[in-house]
Amino acid sequence: MSQSFKARIASINTIAVVIVMAFVFVVIYLQVHHTSFQHLDDDLRKEKVEVFQELDRSKDHIFFHSKFEQDELEHHQMEANPTFLQIVDANDVVIYKSANLGDSHFSFMPKNLEEQFYSADVSGQKMRFAQFPIINDAGQFLGFLTIGTSAQEAYVVLEKLLQTLIFSYIFLIVVLSLVMWFAADGSIKPVKTLIAKAEELDENNLNQRLPLPKSKDEVYQLAQTINALLDKVETYARQQMQFTADISHEMRTPLTAIKGTLEVMLRRRREPEYYEEKLQKLLNQTNRLNYLYDQMLQLSKIDNITKIPPKEKIFLQPLLEKIKTSFSTSNHDTEIILLISEDVQILSNVDMLEIVLSNLISNALKYNKDNNSIEILFDEASVTLSIKDQGLGISENDLDQIFHRFYRADNSWSSTISGHGIGLYRVKKYCDLLSIHIQAKSKLGEGSTFSLTFPNR
Repeated sequence: MSQSFKARIASINTIAVVIVMAFVFVVIYLQVHHTSFQHLDDDLRKEKVEVFQELDRSKDHIFFHSKFEQDELEHHQMEANPTFLQIVDANDVVIYKSANLGDSHFSFMPKNLEEQFYSADVSGQKMRFAQFPIINDAGQFLGFLTIGTSAQEAYVVLEKLLQTLIFSYIFLIVVLSLVMWFAADGSIKPVKTLIAKAEELDENNLNQRLPLPKSKDEVYQLAQTINALLDKVETYARQQMQFTADISHEMRTPLTAIKGTLEVMLRRRREPEYYEEKLQKLLNQTNRLNYLYDQMLQLSKIDNITKIPPKEKIFLQPLLEKIKTSFSTSNHDTEIILLISEDVQILSNVDMLEIVLSNLISNALKYNKDNNSIEILFDEASVTLSIKDQGLGISENDLDQIFHRFYRADNSWSSTISGHGIGLYRVKKYCDLLSIHIQAKSKLGEGSTFSLTFPNR
């Protein structure tokens, strides 16, 4: 079963704090443990100094200068802070032990000539031991001095500390789990608000937007991103509705004409010439419907293109001459002027590029004013091809939207020119696939310039 977002936040934060807290508690325990035994070891070293001061190590055997060290009270008692001494000679024979050891003796580590500290139990008591090698002035090994002291108090302190830390750890885990749960609930409250508002949106109120939180955090950025997406969805829906209305209107006209013509033809018999004339009109209306179908099919194909087409080196001037010739044979009187050298080459896909250029030149011819020419020039420094007309131009409000699907400028002169807002959308789609940067500059009533900047050759 998957966890909720709130549960995941609370769990992750709790686990993180639990791990950090466990690390801190372990460090505290180890530090106290080290400090406690370090204190005992320091006391054992001080005792070693006192004992060595009373030992005669000048010859090849060990003996005390006096009985002062042997008669110290702490070497006789077994209750308050007792200290135990044991001396072993080089032959591992115990030659001295303090009276408080009684019949017992310490284990020792033979042939280890470095000082050693260790803990052990003696008669049910926790003890701390230190073993020191005894070396005479000539560097000869004489035996070992083992000193022991009670570590019971240190163990009691450590045990109490461990119990306190474990209890505190469990208690804090419970408290932190509750705190993290409520904190997570407060953290995702803005997200819940966005979800509630988003659930209210449907196709009937796409103009509404999500409220932006006061703090400009990640939730604020999420709301902004969703609102930007809603802007695009609303624009697309509005354009699609306009496109549907335009197509419906365009289809109704030829269908009405076809229906009316057929009804008239069927009323009575007529001369063959009459039928020939009416059939020609039916053919024209059928061609019009076929054109609308082709436009919609093109749109479907454009949206399904995802694969980057293969590219090759293309000479621009011959390609533009070919396109220019195709428009010259289509009863266009506008002069197309090519200002481009024959050796200009670019890397692109010839089929897609031809469609892009054909659409741009077609638009320039369509919206150009009478008796004005169209200039096509190439700037080698920036690898940019520009198509410039002296036509009707595009308003500043429309300029940012002309590459959107279905978009057509909402003005009187635009509505008199045939089209469905697919051509420039197709151009932009192909330019993106070919890594061509397209830019439009225009001023209403003065003409437009479309620039294509190709990738560096």
